[in-house]
Amino acid sequence: MYANLWMQATRSCSMGGRVATASAGCSWPIVCVPGRGWRERCAKRVRSPGSLHTIRIAPVGRPSIASCRIRDRRRAEGVPMLFTEAVFVGIDPTAGTKPMQLVALDRELRLVAMERDDLESLLAIVASFESAVVAVDAPQGPNCGLMRRPEIRQRFNLRPGGRTWSGWRVCEYELRRRNIRLYNTPEEVERAKPWVRMGFRLFGRLEELGFTAYRQGEDPKPRLMLEARAHAGYATLLERRPFLKHSFEGRMQRQLVLYLEGVDLPNPMQALEELTRHHLLTGHLPLEELHTPEELDALMGAYTAYLVAARPEGVCQVGKAEEGLITLPVAELKDFYA
Repeated sequence: MYANLWMQATRSCSMGGRVATASAGCSWPIVCVPGRGWRERCAKRVRSPGSLHTIRIAPVGRPSIASCRIRDRRRAEGVPMLFTEAVFVGIDPTAGTKPMQLVALDRELRLVAMERDDLESLLAIVASFESAVVAVDAPQGPNCGLMRRPEIRQRFNLRPGGRTWSGWRVCEYELRRRNIRLYNTPEEVERAKPWVRMGFRLFGRLEELGFTAYRQGEDPKPRLMLEARAHAGYATLLERRPFLKHSFEGRMQRQLVLYLEGVDLPNPMQALEELTRHHLLTGHLPLEELHTPEELDALMGAYTAYLVAARPEGVCQVGKAEEGLITLPVAELKDFYA
């Protein structure tokens, strides 16, 4: 399997790339990419100029599964899809015909799968995992109107009988009052944004597959699902609100956070080291190893799912179980995030 992927990677270098011998202490195959001075580097991703393929290569001698993301939807053959060990999955849902993003990590925070596809295709991948924790970056259900209850309003020093914040779930208000900004979820499903309704549908399908909602302190189950909002996750780890996720600095910041947390990703600072005046003037930036905003959102979900299983004391939940809990990758929340 690895040999086939390696052949695809070398063929994708349309300018005639060559393979060098791995240097001492380097567990990744070394690829010499034309156009970069034939500089040897440990590569997880190889993309030739104008190529339709982005190929991720699993490390030599490691048991993790090589994952290919192929834009024309041709699949690599022979990749096993049934996993006997726990897998930690993050899903970033979308609406309409736009594909959703799935990322899966193993116990050592290595990439097991990274797929962008429709709902049914991603559910087929999730169903193949015998033991998994799945985090979804979307609300798990509509607003139940708990913020109108007198006892809850009294807890937050809100005027009893008032309507302020009544359109928010308790978990959303808990984050919003700390200056972590996110959308509120309406009570009527038809009034929800399309991607929110897709989140409702996704949680419903996961429940049909045997997944149960994660509750901190309860006995662990082989299949768990949870709501993990990526923006809030990055804000709590950074202890401040992150840059906009679609900006260059926002992508750099998010990938650096995950890299420092131990997720097996390329160090994004290397992208800055490769920048030259020529790159800036021509508009061709060497950002192949910098993940997309959708991938980074799904990666935060997968990392939060990992913490739930590996270090449950390192997460916290806000909200009410009857309405929906948001799980965050920190043990405690600050009062305010600037």
